[in-house]
Amino acid sequence: MPGDLLPLVLGVVFFGGFLVYIVSLFVRDARIDGRGRPTTALIVAARPTAARSGDSQVVEFTLRFTDPQTGVEHTVVHRDAPGEFRAPRVQPGMTVPVKFLPEKPTTLQFDWNAVDGG
Repeated sequence: MPGDLLPLVLGVVFFGGFLVYIVSLFVRDARIDGRGRPTTALIVAARPTAARSGDSQVVEFTLRFTDPQTGVEHTVVHRDAPGEFRAPRVQPGMTVPVKFLPEKPTTLQFDWNAVDGG
């Protein structure tokens, strides 16, 4: 009987961990939306990864930006799935609008509304 419960317990633990991860992504994005500092980043490098998000390939971007309030320059690695329609606008050498958390500059996101011209 106890051996029969092991798959169920492992399934619940796995699902719970996955749910916590998804919620943490939503919380992070909400923090950036609410408290993020906007700036422009230079795309230093863009490397496709083997990972996918939906139908889009995940790309590892190396971004360089300066905090507009402190003048401190940051270089960060950020993973995102721009999709085939946005990919031409996020190539090495281009600049893109981003938002980052001032207390943790490695936590950022592309400002897709500005990238898309909206």
